[in-house]
Amino acid sequence: MESALKWEPAALNFGVALNKASMQQLRTRNTSSSNVAYTFKVKTTNPKRYSVRPNVGVVWPSKDVTVTVQLPAMKEYPSDMNKCKDKFQVLTLPLKYEMAEKLKSMSADQQRNELTDLWASSDAKDAVVDKIRCSMTFDSSFRGVPIEEEEHPIPPYSPETVPQATGEANTPAAHTPSLTSEPEPARCASVAGADVDLQRRVDELTREKREAAAAMAKLKSQLAQRDVDAAYALLDDVIPAGGEEERTTRMALARDRALAAVEAAEAAEDEVEVATKTDRRSVQARLLYLRGKATASSDEGRLSTSAERHLSAAVKLDPSLLDAWNCLGECFWARGALELARHTFQAALEHDRNAATLRHLSMLLRALSQHEGAVETLLAESVSLAKESVRLDTSSAKNWAGLGAAHLSLHVHVSSEAEDLHLAHRAFKQAVKVAERVDATILVNHATVLAMLDGPGEALRLFTTAHDLDPSLGALHKRADVWAAVSRCGEAINLLSGSKGLKRLSSLVADLPVPLPGALPPTPLSSLAQGENPDTVILVKVVVAVPLVGGGPVTGLRHHAAHQTLVVADATEQLMALTLYAVRGLPVLEAGATLEIREPFLVRIEASPFWQEPASDATATGAKAPVAGYNLLRVERPTTQLRIDGGVVRSALRTRPNSLAR
Repeated sequence: MESALKWEPAALNFGVALNKASMQQLRTRNTSSSNVAYTFKVKTTNPKRYSVRPNVGVVWPSKDVTVTVQLPAMKEYPSDMNKCKDKFQVLTLPLKYEMAEKLKSMSADQQRNELTDLWASSDAKDAVVDKIRCSMTFDSSFRGVPIEEEEHPIPPYSPETVPQATGEANTPAAHTPSLTSEPEPARCASVAGADVDLQRRVDELTREKREAAAAMAKLKSQLAQRDVDAAYALLDDVIPAGGEEERTTRMALARDRALAAVEAAEAAEDEVEVATKTDRRSVQARLLYLRGKATASSDEGRLSTSAERHLSAAVKLDPSLLDAWNCLGECFWARGALELARHTFQAALEHDRNAATLRHLSMLLRALSQHEGAVETLLAESVSLAKESVRLDTSSAKNWAGLGAAHLSLHVHVSSEAEDLHLAHRAFKQAVKVAERVDATILVNHATVLAMLDGPGEALRLFTTAHDLDPSLGALHKRADVWAAVSRCGEAINLLSGSKGLKRLSSLVADLPVPLPGALPPTPLSSLAQGENPDTVILVKVVVAVPLVGGGPVTGLRHHAAHQTLVVADATEQLMALTLYAVRGLPVLEAGATLEIREPFLVRIEASPFWQEPASDATATGAKAPVAGYNLLRVERPTTQLRIDGGVVRSALRTRPNSLAR
């Protein structure tokens, strides 16, 4: 790209005198025939030595601009005065029409801020660069501060006026110090050697300065990364005690601190001499990424086009910046552009299959499954990606929690199999184990799985802990749903155990079929052991189907035809609860149905909404903590364990995809 601007002169020569500033000017004129305005930026290899005004600006069509470069007053002559290697670069970029019109309506400060953002963007890579060299000379027109003459000044030494010694002690020459002169060649060699040593020292100091500037830039970049990551993490942090207003205030303060750290890193990088064009692109990409992530570290910032612009420019300059890809994908996701987010995460995986991107894409596919038709395919891929993220990083609680959530979604929307719940339970349990701190969201999801696996006691405890950590998650409502379901089942058993219930039981179990000769006799419910009961068959009647409690998130999951909760009785009129899994597509069982169950699994349900209150405290206050306690049978594989009214249960579920093989 050629520029219509020509900067003059091509070299700046500063006259140096002690205690006196020196100024030079760079001049240009916009001679563009297409009525285009240009923006410029002045950079130098030695920013601490020179002052440039202005260092950014606009050259309007047919207008002149003068840039003043000042070398400040110095108390000593610079060591590199005779071999000055300082350089200036004037970067020039044509302005788009819309940007030029926008700048015309702005104040000087607003223009400067807008131009600073422009030069920090990816458009800066197209700038035309003019290089200006520098030199220094002694300024003989300035004598400095005069020195008062002594009363009897010593005359200057002159070889021609020095008298020759006669050997007499009383002659003036006898008191004149003898001066031993080196031969001319030796003196020249000595001076040349001193110049070489001096230049070597200058070179060492210059190298040390470059190394110090590079080290400072690296440190500033690390500090910026720390502050940016801390600000971004607040997006997923718990709601503080002060509520949403306090959260917003914290995020704003953290974002401002992060942006200030990024600006400090940018300033530090300006003082570093970049060796190659590739290095320059890499540095610029990293700074764009940090600014984009810092901008996105608030709810409104994540939705801003500014964050997307900086992050998009960063990955274009350096596609290896994986966190930039992830942040950009989250920005698209936040504003509802799910397909854009999907393509962004997939693009990141093309460069490196890393755990963080795999986890993000797994989560996104679960969100997409709520909007697209291919639910089974999307959720199967979500599980596969979550497994891969765990394999890559087993120490990440987020990866384990993502795997648990993937199995839970697959269970609810596709499989309805208890196996997925067990896998989700193990994943959430591992997430809690490796987490650096307790995560309320993980606890809520884990409690949901436990409630669906008929572990209400532990589920109630986890919901309570999650509420204490983050009340905004609605854990108390979920806990209330679990307790309502458990207490309703317990009440049904207690009611049927009464005198009125026993009459109904007798009539129901009376027509239980008698085992055929030679067949394995059914085992009474009272003889079952806790846990697995191999080589065992029970024969029961459905007494009542326990109604589900509507409206709650936990029981809402139970409405997905994945489970049925019943109260059953055997020929001895022994009552138990029963949970059937994987019954998607089967009719809801009603009272009077006969069930033949092989190898039943027995658990004991013990739960109370006041689990954390000691019994002594309840007694002291005169309150009696309600407790639900009953036995429950679990049938997790109805196609192999269950016969209904003598018929074989045929599953309505599809064949499990190969990608979900255990």
